[in-house]
Amino acid sequence: MNDRVSRPVIFFLRLPAALSIVPRKLRLDPSSALALVLLVCLTVLAGWLRFTAIGFGLPDRFRPDEGFLLPSAISFGPDWNPHQALYPPAQMYVQNVALRAYAGLHGRWSDYRSMYEAHNWALAYLVARWTSAVFGTATVLAIYAAMAPLFGLGAALIAASLVAVSTIHVLSSKFATTDVAAAFWVTLACAMILRIAHGGRWRHYLAAGVFCALGFATKYPAGGTVIGIAVAHLEAWSLNRPRRPLFSALSDRRLYLAIGVAALAGFCAGPYLVLDWHQTIRDLRDQWANVMIIGVVNRYGWPFLMLQALPICFGVILEFLIVGGILWGVLRAKPGALALAAFIAIEFLMLSRAHRVFFRYLLIPFPAMVILAAAFASDLTALAAAKVGRKLTIAGAALVFAAITVPFLARDIEVNQLLLRVDTRILARQWIETHIPDGSVIAITSNTGDFGKPQLSAGYRLVPMGESLEGMRAKGIQWVFSDSLDQLPGFSSGPSARQQSELAARAALVFDVDPIRTGATAPVFDQEDAFYVPVRNITSMERPGPRIRIWRLK
Repeated sequence: MNDRVSRPVIFFLRLPAALSIVPRKLRLDPSSALALVLLVCLTVLAGWLRFTAIGFGLPDRFRPDEGFLLPSAISFGPDWNPHQALYPPAQMYVQNVALRAYAGLHGRWSDYRSMYEAHNWALAYLVARWTSAVFGTATVLAIYAAMAPLFGLGAALIAASLVAVSTIHVLSSKFATTDVAAAFWVTLACAMILRIAHGGRWRHYLAAGVFCALGFATKYPAGGTVIGIAVAHLEAWSLNRPRRPLFSALSDRRLYLAIGVAALAGFCAGPYLVLDWHQTIRDLRDQWANVMIIGVVNRYGWPFLMLQALPICFGVILEFLIVGGILWGVLRAKPGALALAAFIAIEFLMLSRAHRVFFRYLLIPFPAMVILAAAFASDLTALAAAKVGRKLTIAGAALVFAAITVPFLARDIEVNQLLLRVDTRILARQWIETHIPDGSVIAITSNTGDFGKPQLSAGYRLVPMGESLEGMRAKGIQWVFSDSLDQLPGFSSGPSARQQSELAARAALVFDVDPIRTGATAPVFDQEDAFYVPVRNITSMERPGPRIRIWRLK
Protein backbone atom coordinates (compact mmCIF):
# COMPACT_ATOMS: atom_id res chain seq x y z
CA MET A 1 0.00 0.00 0.00
CA ASN A 2 1.23 3.51 -0.82
CA ASP A 3 2.83 5.14 2.24
CA ARG A 4 0.89 8.38 1.74
CA VAL A 5 -2.35 6.40 1.97
CA SER A 6 -1.42 3.86 4.62
CA ARG A 7 0.28 6.09 7.18
CA PRO A 8 -2.78 8.27 8.03
CA VAL A 9 -4.97 5.19 8.29
CA ILE A 10 -2.43 3.34 10.45
CA PHE A 11 -2.16 6.44 12.63
CA PHE A 12 -5.92 6.43 13.17
CA LEU A 13 -5.92 2.74 14.04
CA ARG A 14 -3.07 3.23 16.49
CA LEU A 15 -4.58 6.35 18.02
CA PRO A 16 -6.69 4.51 20.64
CA ALA A 17 -3.58 2.64 21.78
CA ALA A 18 -1.47 5.80 21.74
CA LEU A 19 -3.99 7.50 23.99
CA SER A 20 -4.16 4.40 26.20
CA ILE A 21 -7.89 4.10 25.59
CA VAL A 22 -7.70 0.30 25.57
CA PRO A 23 -5.65 -2.10 27.71
CA ARG A 24 -2.29 -3.05 26.23
CA LYS A 25 -3.22 -6.70 25.74
CA LEU A 26 -6.31 -5.67 23.74
CA ARG A 27 -4.67 -3.08 21.51
CA LEU A 28 -5.26 -3.34 17.78
CA ASP A 29 -2.56 -4.69 15.51
CA PRO A 30 -2.89 -2.50 12.43
CA SER A 31 -0.64 -4.61 10.19
CA SER A 32 -3.43 -6.18 8.15
CA ALA A 33 -3.29 -4.44 4.78
CA LEU A 34 -6.60 -5.97 3.72
CA ALA A 35 -8.36 -4.59 6.81
CA LEU A 36 -6.93 -1.15 6.09
CA VAL A 37 -8.05 -1.23 2.47
CA LEU A 38 -11.56 -2.40 3.39
CA LEU A 39 -11.91 0.23 6.10
CA VAL A 40 -10.83 3.01 3.72
CA CYS A 41 -13.24 1.74 1.06
CA LEU A 42 -16.10 1.58 3.55
CA THR A 43 -15.40 5.10 4.74
CA VAL A 44 -15.26 6.46 1.20
CA LEU A 45 -18.48 4.62 0.34
CA ALA A 46 -20.18 5.97 3.47
CA GLY A 47 -19.11 9.51 2.63
CA TRP A 48 -20.28 9.24 -0.98
CA LEU A 49 -23.69 7.92 0.03
CA ARG A 50 -24.16 10.66 2.64
CA PHE A 51 -22.89 13.67 0.69
CA THR A 52 -24.74 12.80 -2.53
CA ALA A 53 -27.98 14.79 -2.95
CA ILE A 54 -27.25 16.62 0.31
CA GLY A 55 -28.65 19.85 -1.17
CA PHE A 56 -32.14 18.33 -1.51
CA GLY A 57 -34.86 20.98 -1.76
CA LEU A 58 -32.67 24.01 -1.11
CA PRO A 59 -33.31 26.93 -1.00
CA ASP A 60 -36.73 25.59 -0.01
CA ARG A 61 -36.64 23.47 3.14
CA PHE A 62 -38.66 20.29 3.24
CA ARG A 63 -36.98 18.37 6.08
CA PRO A 64 -38.81 18.75 9.40
CA ASP A 65 -36.75 19.63 12.50
CA GLU A 66 -33.99 21.45 10.65
CA GLY A 67 -35.89 24.63 11.40
CA PHE A 68 -35.67 23.96 15.15
CA LEU A 69 -31.88 23.93 15.17
CA LEU A 70 -30.31 26.10 12.51
CA PRO A 71 -32.07 29.43 13.26
CA SER A 72 -30.71 29.20 16.82
CA ALA A 73 -27.28 28.16 15.56
CA ILE A 74 -27.14 31.18 13.25
CA SER A 75 -28.45 33.73 15.75
CA PHE A 76 -26.44 32.92 18.88
CA GLY A 77 -25.62 36.10 20.74
CA PRO A 78 -22.93 36.77 23.32
CA ASP A 79 -24.68 34.55 25.89
CA TRP A 80 -25.02 31.49 23.58
CA ASN A 81 -28.54 30.92 24.86
CA PRO A 82 -30.69 29.08 22.26
CA HIS A 83 -33.86 30.24 24.08
CA GLN A 84 -35.48 26.84 23.53
CA ALA A 85 -34.99 23.37 24.99
CA LEU A 86 -37.03 21.18 22.66
CA TYR A 87 -33.59 20.03 21.52
CA PRO A 88 -30.48 20.25 23.67
CA PRO A 89 -28.01 22.79 22.32
CA ALA A 90 -24.77 20.87 21.66
CA GLN A 91 -25.41 20.29 17.96
CA MET A 92 -26.46 23.93 17.58
CA TYR A 93 -23.07 24.94 18.97
CA VAL A 94 -21.35 22.56 16.56
CA GLN A 95 -23.33 24.01 13.66
CA ASN A 96 -22.42 27.54 14.74
CA VAL A 97 -18.72 26.64 14.79
CA ALA A 98 -19.04 25.04 11.35
CA LEU A 99 -20.78 28.14 9.99
CA ARG A 100 -18.12 30.43 11.42
CA ALA A 101 -15.32 28.19 10.15
CA TYR A 102 -16.71 28.05 6.61
CA ALA A 103 -17.16 31.82 6.58
CA GLY A 104 -13.67 32.21 8.03
CA LEU A 105 -12.24 30.26 5.09
CA HIS A 106 -13.71 33.01 2.92
CA GLY A 107 -12.36 35.81 5.11
CA ARG A 108 -15.63 36.59 6.92
CA TRP A 109 -15.27 35.06 10.40
CA SER A 110 -16.32 38.15 12.35
CA ASP A 111 -19.33 38.90 10.13
CA TYR A 112 -20.22 35.32 9.28
CA ARG A 113 -24.00 35.87 9.20
CA SER A 114 -23.80 38.21 6.22
CA MET A 115 -22.38 35.37 4.14
CA TYR A 116 -25.52 33.28 4.62
CA GLU A 117 -28.29 35.88 4.48
CA ALA A 118 -28.67 35.78 0.72
CA HIS A 119 -30.65 33.05 -1.04
CA ASN A 120 -32.90 32.27 1.92
CA TRP A 121 -30.03 31.03 4.10
CA ALA A 122 -29.60 28.04 1.78
CA LEU A 123 -25.80 27.98 2.15
CA ALA A 124 -26.12 27.90 5.95
CA TYR A 125 -28.39 24.87 5.75
CA LEU A 126 -25.96 23.20 3.36
CA VAL A 127 -22.99 23.75 5.70
CA ALA A 128 -24.99 22.38 8.63
CA ARG A 129 -25.90 19.35 6.53
CA TRP A 130 -22.25 18.79 5.67
CA THR A 131 -21.56 18.73 9.40
CA SER A 132 -24.17 16.02 9.92
CA ALA A 133 -22.75 13.99 7.02
CA VAL A 134 -19.27 14.21 8.58
CA PHE A 135 -20.66 12.80 11.84
CA GLY A 136 -22.37 10.02 9.89
CA THR A 137 -19.23 9.10 7.98
CA ALA A 138 -17.06 9.28 11.11
CA THR A 139 -19.38 6.79 12.84
CA VAL A 140 -18.05 4.10 10.48
CA LEU A 141 -14.53 4.69 11.80
CA ALA A 142 -15.76 5.02 15.39
CA ILE A 143 -17.59 1.70 15.47
CA TYR A 144 -14.62 -0.04 13.86
CA ALA A 145 -12.27 1.39 16.49
CA ALA A 146 -14.73 0.41 19.23
CA MET A 147 -14.92 -3.24 18.16
CA ALA A 148 -11.58 -4.20 16.63
CA PRO A 149 -9.49 -4.37 19.82
CA LEU A 150 -12.06 -6.54 21.63
CA PHE A 151 -13.82 -8.59 18.95
CA GLY A 152 -11.31 -8.77 16.12
CA LEU A 153 -11.01 -7.25 12.67
CA GLY A 154 -13.76 -9.41 11.16
CA ALA A 155 -16.45 -8.33 13.59
CA ALA A 156 -15.30 -4.72 13.36
CA LEU A 157 -15.52 -4.72 9.57
CA ILE A 158 -19.01 -6.24 9.73
CA ALA A 159 -20.15 -3.48 12.09
CA ALA A 160 -18.51 -0.77 9.97
CA SER A 161 -20.20 -2.16 6.83
CA LEU A 162 -23.63 -2.17 8.45
CA VAL A 163 -23.27 1.45 9.57
CA ALA A 164 -21.85 2.52 6.19
CA VAL A 165 -24.85 1.34 4.16
CA SER A 166 -27.76 1.43 6.64
CA THR A 167 -30.43 3.38 4.76
CA ILE A 168 -32.00 5.08 7.77
CA HIS A 169 -28.53 6.24 8.87
CA VAL A 170 -27.55 7.37 5.38
CA LEU A 171 -30.78 9.31 4.91
CA SER A 172 -30.62 11.01 8.32
CA SER A 173 -26.97 11.97 7.72
CA LYS A 174 -28.03 14.29 4.90
CA PHE A 175 -29.92 16.76 7.09
CA ALA A 176 -29.09 19.29 9.79
CA THR A 177 -30.72 17.38 12.64
CA THR A 178 -29.44 15.77 15.83
CA ASP A 179 -29.98 12.02 15.33
CA VAL A 180 -26.77 11.10 13.52
CA ALA A 181 -24.50 13.28 15.66
CA ALA A 182 -26.04 11.75 18.79
CA ALA A 183 -25.46 8.25 17.34
CA PHE A 184 -21.78 9.15 16.88
CA TRP A 185 -21.38 10.10 20.54
CA VAL A 186 -23.32 6.98 21.56
CA THR A 187 -20.86 4.89 19.52
CA LEU A 188 -17.91 6.34 21.42
CA ALA A 189 -19.77 5.87 24.73
CA CYS A 190 -20.41 2.23 23.80
CA ALA A 191 -16.69 1.81 23.11
CA MET A 192 -15.91 2.99 26.63
CA ILE A 193 -18.70 0.85 28.11
CA LEU A 194 -17.03 -2.19 26.55
CA ARG A 195 -13.64 -1.15 27.98
CA ILE A 196 -15.17 -0.73 31.45
CA ALA A 197 -16.76 -4.19 31.26
CA HIS A 198 -13.33 -5.61 30.41
CA GLY A 199 -11.87 -4.15 33.60
CA GLY A 200 -11.52 -0.55 32.56
CA ARG A 201 -9.27 2.02 34.15
CA TRP A 202 -9.86 5.57 35.31
CA ARG A 203 -9.45 7.00 31.80
CA HIS A 204 -12.20 4.75 30.45
CA TYR A 205 -14.65 5.93 33.11
CA LEU A 206 -13.64 9.51 32.44
CA ALA A 207 -14.12 9.16 28.66
CA ALA A 208 -17.40 7.28 29.15
CA GLY A 209 -18.78 10.17 31.20
CA VAL A 210 -17.72 12.74 28.61
CA PHE A 211 -19.21 10.84 25.66
CA CYS A 212 -22.41 10.12 27.58
CA ALA A 213 -22.77 13.83 28.32
CA LEU A 214 -22.09 14.87 24.73
CA GLY A 215 -24.70 12.40 23.55
CA PHE A 216 -27.27 13.73 26.03
CA ALA A 217 -26.46 17.34 25.14
CA THR A 218 -27.06 16.47 21.48
CA LYS A 219 -30.28 14.45 21.88
CA TYR A 220 -31.84 13.69 25.26
CA PRO A 221 -32.42 9.90 24.85
CA ALA A 222 -28.69 9.37 24.24
CA GLY A 223 -28.21 10.02 27.96
CA GLY A 224 -29.41 6.44 28.46
CA THR A 225 -25.79 5.35 27.99
CA VAL A 226 -25.30 6.19 31.68
CA ILE A 227 -27.26 2.99 32.42
CA GLY A 228 -24.79 1.09 30.27
CA ILE A 229 -21.88 2.59 32.21
CA ALA A 230 -23.34 1.47 35.54
CA VAL A 231 -24.13 -2.05 34.30
CA ALA A 232 -20.68 -2.40 32.72
CA HIS A 233 -19.14 -1.47 36.07
CA LEU A 234 -21.12 -4.23 37.76
CA GLU A 235 -20.15 -6.64 34.99
CA ALA A 236 -16.49 -5.95 35.64
CA TRP A 237 -17.11 -6.61 39.33
CA SER A 238 -18.87 -9.91 38.57
CA LEU A 239 -15.76 -11.15 36.76
CA ASN A 240 -13.81 -10.71 40.00
CA ARG A 241 -16.48 -11.74 42.54
CA PRO A 242 -14.25 -14.19 44.43
CA ARG A 243 -11.90 -11.33 45.28
CA ARG A 244 -14.22 -8.32 45.53
CA PRO A 245 -17.44 -7.92 47.53
CA LEU A 246 -20.36 -6.05 46.00
CA PHE A 247 -19.83 -3.19 48.45
CA SER A 248 -16.43 -2.53 46.88
CA ALA A 249 -18.04 -2.19 43.46
CA LEU A 250 -20.69 0.23 44.73
CA SER A 251 -18.10 2.27 46.59
CA ASP A 252 -15.66 2.35 43.67
CA ARG A 253 -14.81 5.98 43.02
CA ARG A 254 -14.41 5.36 39.29
CA LEU A 255 -18.16 4.88 38.90
CA TYR A 256 -18.87 8.18 40.61
CA LEU A 257 -16.14 9.82 38.56
CA ALA A 258 -17.98 8.79 35.37
CA ILE A 259 -21.30 10.10 36.71
CA GLY A 260 -19.75 13.32 37.99
CA VAL A 261 -17.86 13.94 34.76
CA ALA A 262 -21.05 13.26 32.80
CA ALA A 263 -22.88 15.88 34.85
CA LEU A 264 -20.07 18.43 34.49
CA ALA A 265 -19.54 17.81 30.78
CA GLY A 266 -23.29 17.92 30.22
CA PHE A 267 -23.44 21.33 31.87
CA CYS A 268 -20.53 22.59 29.77
CA ALA A 269 -22.12 21.29 26.54
CA GLY A 270 -25.57 22.67 27.41
CA PRO A 271 -25.26 25.26 30.18
CA TYR A 272 -28.57 27.00 29.51
CA LEU A 273 -30.49 23.81 30.18
CA VAL A 274 -29.69 24.74 33.80
CA LEU A 275 -29.17 28.49 33.67
CA ASP A 276 -32.45 29.05 31.80
CA TRP A 277 -34.30 26.33 33.68
CA HIS A 278 -37.73 27.98 33.29
CA GLN A 279 -37.45 27.58 29.50
CA THR A 280 -36.14 24.03 29.91
CA ILE A 281 -39.03 22.92 32.12
CA ARG A 282 -41.59 24.52 29.84
CA ASP A 283 -40.19 22.95 26.65
CA LEU A 284 -39.62 19.53 28.21
CA ARG A 285 -43.20 19.53 29.47
CA ASP A 286 -44.39 20.27 25.94
CA GLN A 287 -42.07 17.60 24.52
CA TRP A 288 -43.32 15.04 27.02
CA ALA A 289 -46.94 15.80 26.16
CA ASN A 290 -46.14 15.57 22.45
CA VAL A 291 -44.26 12.25 22.55
CA MET A 292 -45.17 10.34 25.68
CA ILE A 293 -48.61 9.03 26.62
CA ILE A 294 -50.78 11.69 28.21
CA GLY A 295 -54.30 10.29 28.11
CA VAL A 296 -53.72 8.97 24.59
CA VAL A 297 -54.17 5.38 23.46
CA ASN A 298 -50.78 4.01 22.46
CA ARG A 299 -50.91 2.50 18.98
CA TYR A 300 -47.25 1.58 18.96
CA GLY A 301 -45.59 -0.40 21.77
CA TRP A 302 -43.39 -3.47 21.48
CA PRO A 303 -45.32 -5.11 18.59
CA PHE A 304 -44.79 -2.01 16.47
CA LEU A 305 -41.09 -1.84 17.31
CA MET A 306 -40.35 -5.52 16.73
CA LEU A 307 -42.75 -6.31 13.87
CA GLN A 308 -42.75 -3.06 11.93
CA ALA A 309 -40.07 -0.50 12.80
CA LEU A 310 -37.08 -2.86 12.98
CA PRO A 311 -37.98 -4.94 9.88
CA ILE A 312 -38.77 -1.83 7.83
CA CYS A 313 -35.58 0.01 8.83
CA PHE A 314 -33.09 -2.86 9.04
CA GLY A 315 -34.64 -5.93 7.43
CA VAL A 316 -35.59 -9.28 8.95
CA ILE A 317 -32.09 -10.83 8.74
CA LEU A 318 -30.36 -7.97 10.54
CA GLU A 319 -33.15 -7.86 13.12
CA PHE A 320 -32.52 -11.57 13.76
CA LEU A 321 -28.81 -10.87 14.25
CA ILE A 322 -29.61 -7.96 16.59
CA VAL A 323 -31.96 -10.00 18.78
CA GLY A 324 -29.67 -13.01 18.57
CA GLY A 325 -26.66 -10.89 19.46
CA ILE A 326 -28.37 -9.55 22.57
CA LEU A 327 -29.40 -13.03 23.75
CA TRP A 328 -26.09 -14.63 22.77
CA GLY A 329 -24.00 -12.03 24.55
CA VAL A 330 -26.11 -11.97 27.71
CA LEU A 331 -26.55 -15.74 28.06
CA ARG A 332 -22.86 -16.42 27.44
CA ALA A 333 -21.89 -13.59 29.81
CA LYS A 334 -19.70 -11.85 27.24
CA PRO A 335 -18.24 -8.73 28.92
CA GLY A 336 -20.12 -5.62 27.88
CA ALA A 337 -23.08 -7.45 26.31
CA LEU A 338 -25.32 -7.02 29.33
CA ALA A 339 -24.45 -3.32 29.56
CA LEU A 340 -25.26 -2.69 25.90
CA ALA A 341 -28.43 -4.80 26.21
CA ALA A 342 -29.52 -2.71 29.21
CA PHE A 343 -28.99 0.49 27.23
CA ILE A 344 -31.00 -0.90 24.29
CA ALA A 345 -33.77 -2.05 26.65
CA ILE A 346 -34.05 1.42 28.20
CA GLU A 347 -34.30 3.06 24.78
CA PHE A 348 -36.90 0.56 23.57
CA LEU A 349 -38.88 0.87 26.78
CA MET A 350 -39.17 4.63 26.22
CA LEU A 351 -40.18 4.10 22.60
CA SER A 352 -42.75 1.47 23.56
CA ARG A 353 -44.42 3.95 25.92
CA ALA A 354 -44.54 6.79 23.39
CA HIS A 355 -47.53 7.63 21.26
CA ARG A 356 -45.27 9.13 18.59
CA VAL A 357 -42.40 7.02 17.30
CA PHE A 358 -40.21 8.19 14.42
CA PHE A 359 -38.09 5.59 12.65
CA ARG A 360 -35.02 7.79 13.11
CA TYR A 361 -35.36 7.40 16.89
CA LEU A 362 -33.87 3.93 16.39
CA LEU A 363 -30.55 5.58 15.51
CA ILE A 364 -29.82 6.21 19.20
CA PRO A 365 -29.57 2.50 20.19
CA PHE A 366 -28.38 1.60 16.67
CA PRO A 367 -24.62 1.52 17.49
CA ALA A 368 -25.16 -0.85 20.43
CA MET A 369 -27.41 -3.07 18.31
CA VAL A 370 -24.83 -3.21 15.51
CA ILE A 371 -21.99 -4.06 17.92
CA LEU A 372 -23.89 -7.01 19.39
CA ALA A 373 -25.14 -8.16 15.97
CA ALA A 374 -21.63 -8.05 14.46
CA ALA A 375 -20.11 -9.88 17.44
CA PHE A 376 -22.83 -12.53 17.18
CA ALA A 377 -22.27 -12.95 13.42
CA SER A 378 -18.53 -13.31 13.99
CA ASP A 379 -19.04 -15.97 16.67
CA LEU A 380 -21.52 -17.87 14.49
CA THR A 381 -19.01 -17.87 11.64
CA ALA A 382 -16.27 -19.22 13.91
CA LEU A 383 -18.54 -21.97 15.28
CA ALA A 384 -19.73 -22.94 11.80
CA ALA A 385 -16.15 -23.09 10.52
CA ALA A 386 -15.28 -25.59 13.24
CA LYS A 387 -18.30 -27.75 12.33
CA VAL A 388 -18.61 -27.69 8.53
CA GLY A 389 -15.29 -26.32 7.36
CA ARG A 390 -13.84 -22.92 6.61
CA LYS A 391 -14.63 -22.67 2.88
CA LEU A 392 -18.28 -23.60 3.20
CA THR A 393 -18.70 -21.26 6.16
CA ILE A 394 -17.13 -18.35 4.33
CA ALA A 395 -19.45 -18.92 1.36
CA GLY A 396 -22.53 -19.06 3.60
CA ALA A 397 -21.46 -16.01 5.61
CA ALA A 398 -20.85 -14.08 2.39
CA LEU A 399 -24.35 -14.88 1.17
CA VAL A 400 -25.93 -13.75 4.45
CA PHE A 401 -23.81 -10.61 4.49
CA ALA A 402 -24.83 -9.82 0.90
CA ALA A 403 -28.49 -10.45 1.74
CA ILE A 404 -28.24 -7.69 4.36
CA THR A 405 -25.98 -5.11 2.72
CA VAL A 406 -26.96 -5.30 -0.96
CA PRO A 407 -30.61 -4.27 -0.35
CA PHE A 408 -29.33 -1.49 1.91
CA LEU A 409 -26.97 -0.25 -0.79
CA ALA A 410 -29.64 -0.51 -3.48
CA ARG A 411 -32.06 1.56 -1.39
CA ASP A 412 -29.35 4.11 -0.63
CA ILE A 413 -28.74 4.66 -4.33
CA GLU A 414 -32.49 4.79 -5.03
CA VAL A 415 -32.96 7.39 -2.28
CA ASN A 416 -30.15 9.53 -3.66
CA GLN A 417 -31.57 9.35 -7.17
CA LEU A 418 -34.99 10.33 -5.83
CA LEU A 419 -33.62 13.26 -3.83
CA LEU A 420 -31.84 14.57 -6.91
CA ARG A 421 -35.18 14.98 -8.71
CA VAL A 422 -37.23 18.15 -8.40
CA ASP A 423 -39.78 17.98 -5.59
CA THR A 424 -43.47 18.38 -6.42
CA ARG A 425 -43.66 21.37 -4.07
CA ILE A 426 -40.93 23.15 -6.01
CA LEU A 427 -42.73 22.48 -9.28
CA ALA A 428 -45.94 23.84 -7.73
CA ARG A 429 -44.19 26.95 -6.43
CA GLN A 430 -42.64 27.64 -9.83
CA TRP A 431 -46.01 27.21 -11.55
CA ILE A 432 -47.78 29.48 -9.06
CA GLU A 433 -45.14 32.20 -9.37
CA THR A 434 -45.49 32.04 -13.15
CA HIS A 435 -49.28 31.81 -13.52
CA ILE A 436 -50.82 33.36 -10.41
CA PRO A 437 -50.24 37.07 -9.68
CA ASP A 438 -48.33 37.92 -6.52
CA GLY A 439 -50.71 38.97 -3.76
CA SER A 440 -53.42 36.52 -4.79
CA VAL A 441 -55.49 34.59 -2.26
CA ILE A 442 -55.39 30.81 -2.74
CA ALA A 443 -57.88 28.49 -1.05
CA ILE A 444 -56.60 25.18 0.33
CA THR A 445 -58.75 22.06 0.60
CA SER A 446 -57.24 20.90 3.92
CA ASN A 447 -55.29 22.68 6.62
CA THR A 448 -53.22 19.70 7.82
CA GLY A 449 -50.03 21.75 8.10
CA ASP A 450 -47.46 23.48 5.95
CA PHE A 451 -45.20 20.50 5.21
CA GLY A 452 -46.99 19.43 2.02
CA LYS A 453 -47.38 22.92 0.60
CA PRO A 454 -44.96 24.98 -1.51
CA GLN A 455 -42.99 27.68 0.27
CA LEU A 456 -44.44 30.75 -1.36
CA SER A 457 -43.42 34.36 -0.92
CA ALA A 458 -45.21 36.47 1.65
CA GLY A 459 -47.31 38.05 -1.11
CA TYR A 460 -49.49 34.97 -1.50
CA ARG A 461 -52.09 34.17 1.13
CA LEU A 462 -53.46 30.70 1.81
CA VAL A 463 -56.94 30.45 3.33
CA PRO A 464 -59.22 27.47 4.06
CA MET A 465 -61.60 26.51 1.29
CA GLY A 466 -65.07 27.88 2.04
CA GLU A 467 -68.37 26.05 2.17
CA SER A 468 -69.15 26.80 -1.47
CA LEU A 469 -67.29 27.84 -4.55
CA GLU A 470 -69.86 30.57 -5.12
CA GLY A 471 -68.97 32.16 -1.80
CA MET A 472 -65.26 31.97 -2.63
CA ARG A 473 -65.85 33.50 -6.04
CA ALA A 474 -67.78 36.35 -4.43
CA LYS A 475 -64.72 37.09 -2.29
CA GLY A 476 -62.49 37.24 -5.36
CA ILE A 477 -60.81 33.87 -4.78
CA GLN A 478 -60.06 32.22 -8.12
CA TRP A 479 -57.60 29.46 -7.15
CA VAL A 480 -57.86 26.27 -5.09
CA PHE A 481 -54.82 24.27 -3.97
CA SER A 482 -54.66 20.67 -2.72
CA ASP A 483 -51.82 18.46 -1.44
CA SER A 484 -52.54 14.78 -0.92
CA LEU A 485 -50.66 11.56 -0.18
CA ASP A 486 -52.59 8.51 0.97
CA GLN A 487 -49.58 7.22 2.95
CA LEU A 488 -49.29 10.48 4.94
CA PRO A 489 -52.91 11.49 5.59
CA GLY A 490 -51.97 13.37 8.75
CA PHE A 491 -49.88 15.82 6.73
CA SER A 492 -51.50 15.79 3.28
CA SER A 493 -55.09 14.61 3.45
CA GLY A 494 -56.27 16.13 0.16
CA PRO A 495 -59.82 17.24 -0.66
CA SER A 496 -62.88 15.63 0.88
CA ALA A 497 -65.35 13.76 -1.34
CA ARG A 498 -67.66 16.80 -1.34
CA GLN A 499 -64.84 19.18 -2.22
CA GLN A 500 -63.61 16.88 -4.98
CA SER A 501 -67.08 16.59 -6.50
CA GLU A 502 -67.66 20.33 -6.41
CA LEU A 503 -64.26 21.12 -7.89
CA ALA A 504 -64.77 18.59 -10.68
CA ALA A 505 -68.07 20.24 -11.60
CA ARG A 506 -67.27 23.93 -11.21
CA ALA A 507 -63.49 24.35 -11.54
CA ALA A 508 -60.82 23.63 -14.13
CA LEU A 509 -57.83 21.51 -13.11
CA VAL A 510 -54.85 23.52 -14.36
CA PHE A 511 -51.96 21.83 -12.53
CA ASP A 512 -51.56 18.21 -11.43
CA VAL A 513 -48.33 16.46 -10.49
CA ASP A 514 -48.47 13.00 -8.90
CA PRO A 515 -45.16 11.71 -7.45
CA ILE A 516 -46.23 8.03 -7.43
CA ARG A 517 -45.83 6.11 -10.66
CA THR A 518 -49.03 4.73 -12.16
CA GLY A 519 -49.60 1.11 -11.13
CA ALA A 520 -46.57 1.04 -8.82
CA THR A 521 -46.49 -0.72 -5.47
CA ALA A 522 -47.44 1.66 -2.66
CA PRO A 523 -44.31 3.24 -1.14
CA VAL A 524 -43.73 2.87 2.61
CA PHE A 525 -43.28 6.05 4.65
CA ASP A 526 -42.66 6.83 8.28
CA GLN A 527 -46.22 7.91 9.00
CA GLU A 528 -45.22 10.14 11.93
CA ASP A 529 -42.56 11.99 9.98
CA ALA A 530 -43.67 14.72 7.57
CA PHE A 531 -40.94 13.76 5.13
CA TYR A 532 -42.19 12.91 1.67
CA VAL A 533 -39.46 10.36 0.85
CA PRO A 534 -40.22 6.66 1.47
CA VAL A 535 -38.06 4.15 3.29
CA ARG A 536 -39.28 1.17 1.23
CA ASN A 537 -40.49 0.77 -2.39
CA ILE A 538 -38.55 3.89 -3.25
CA THR A 539 -38.67 3.36 -7.02
CA SER A 540 -42.46 3.66 -6.86
CA MET A 541 -41.88 7.42 -6.54
CA GLU A 542 -41.23 9.55 -9.60
CA ARG A 543 -40.07 12.43 -7.39
CA PRO A 544 -40.34 13.52 -3.73
CA GLY A 545 -43.36 15.36 -2.38
CA PRO A 546 -47.13 14.91 -2.24
CA ARG A 547 -49.55 14.96 -5.14
CA ILE A 548 -50.38 18.60 -5.81
CA ARG A 549 -53.38 19.85 -7.76
CA ILE A 550 -54.45 23.41 -8.51
CA TRP A 551 -57.87 24.40 -9.81
CA ARG A 552 -59.10 27.66 -11.30
CA LEU A 553 -62.72 28.48 -10.63
CA LYS A 554 -64.83 28.61 -13.78
